[in-house]
Amino acid sequence: MAERVVVVTNVTEYAGQPSAAALAADGFRVLCHDTAFGDAAARAAYAEANPGQIAAEATTPEDLVAEAVRRFGRLGSVPIKGFP
Repeated sequence: MAERVVVVTNVTEYAGQPSAAALAADGFRVLCHDTAFGDAAARAAYAEANPGQIAAEATTPEDLVAEAVRRFGRLGSVPIKGFP
């Protein structure tokens, strides 16, 4: 079975983190985006606090998709919550 890959945007707002946690618990590889992740320390803190979730380095939608493909070789889905 192919690895299931999903991107969750604005993960620290609204239902972002609970959604990402549920997807990770269901076996998805979860790449999380948030504007706070421009800071490496914020990315590291999020990843440590949220096992199974990866804090993305990307700052634009194009770079986020490229990062998912670079990390996982593909992108399965993106639950759209908006991109700042």
